[in-house]
Amino acid sequence: IAQTTAAHAFSYKITSLYKLPHGHAVAVGLPVIWEYMLNNLDKCIDKRGAEYLAGIFEDIAKSMGCEDSACAIKEFRVLLDTMELSNPVSDDKEVDLNVLSASVNPVRLKNNPIELREDTIRIIYSKMITDMNKFELTGGGKILTISIVHHKNQNSPFFGFEYYRERRAA
Repeated sequence: IAQTTAAHAFSYKITSLYKLPHGHAVAVGLPVIWEYMLNNLDKCIDKRGAEYLAGIFEDIAKSMGCEDSACAIKEFRVLLDTMELSNPVSDDKEVDLNVLSASVNPVRLKNNPIELREDTIRIIYSKMITDMNKFELTGGGKILTISIVHHKNQNSPFFGFEYYRERRAA
């Protein structure tokens, strides 16, 4: 089995589960994984070390015309939006997260410079998959998260709001 980095290894099941082209699946996973790696350099398993990896991230950022890696990740997300490459949408996110998390072959992750454990894999997938029944509205420096649930009453055509959470935008 070939060793790959995480964005590629995570994409196999996304490709088959959501019927996305493989390159699309890799692309939408890349900014989530990139951001995770950037924020977890202390978990670097690359023999060249965390400082080397941070330097690589900075080189990538500069080649994209950005000041730093955080800016480069934002720019990559803008590029995905421009290309209309959206994240997969799940109608049952918990079930899909179980399937996706179990599907990653750890051998394929050996080449990834940041260690990824089972709990981390699930967290990353949860950020890659959009929940069809949950959405966020952003504005005024705040983010409003709304989850929608179907009424149990079969005669009701309406949705109900299960909860909402307001937080400051980063």
